[in-house]
Amino acid sequence: MTPKHTRQKREVEEVMDTDDDGIYDSWEREGYTVINRVVVKWDQEKHKPPE
Repeated sequence: MTPKHTRQKREVEEVMDTDDDGIYDSWEREGYTVINRVVVKWDQEKHKPPE
């Protein structure tokens, strides 16, 4: 029986950290920030400037 691969390329890229700095490669390309000493993915809606 052949295993069924359900992971998409995007999911695999999300967990890659090729420079071993603890920050996902996709976050380094798309943006991240540090909140309370925790690295989090940049969320344009959450981090937009006040109107």
